[in-house]
Amino acid sequence: MLTTYVGFLRGLNVGGKNKVNMLDLRTAIETFGYQKITTVGNTGIIIFNTEQLIKDEELANQLTEVIGIRIQLVLMQLNELEKLVARLPDWWNQRDDWRHNAIFFLEEYNASRLQPIVDHLDRTIEQAILIENTLFWSSAFKERKLYYRSQYAKLLKNDAYPYMTIRNANTLNKVIKKAKEINN
Repeated sequence: MLTTYVGFLRGLNVGGKNKVNMLDLRTAIETFGYQKITTVGNTGIIIFNTEQLIKDEELANQLTEVIGIRIQLVLMQLNELEKLVARLPDWWNQRDDWRHNAIFFLEEYNASRLQPIVDHLDRTIEQAILIENTLFWSSAFKERKLYYRSQYAKLLKNDAYPYMTIRNANTLNKVIKKAKEINN
């Protein structure tokens, strides 16, 4: 039975570093025998079908070998991603003046370590929820002074940062839509 996977690659094409052409990424993945391979823009997201059961580390090692850049990723089956998103609270991705992000953590990081931060947010400027090992975070963004007061703005300095890959709500919605299309 074919399973649709979504891979969120960490640290590619960010700030001019670790540049990888998405066509090269798709070509590399084709060599592994996966099917219906697609990417989402230049975002470092891959979607594909396979009959194999694949682990994050396995695909990361395969890609690292072929591409020549150390690859880190969070790999999820489409049905896992859909279940995760189905559990989102009403406040996520609702306010146009806030930024809404899904923060996926590499397998080796237990995101529950961030729960104390999530529990003590100023809810007037941000909200967050940890679901499994994914953190969904919304924060004031239009008013920059509020954003810089938020805990979200401080994530870049948190010890969790090297283990996370972040996608905004619009990108996540595109990913799910594309994954559903190739799943049919």
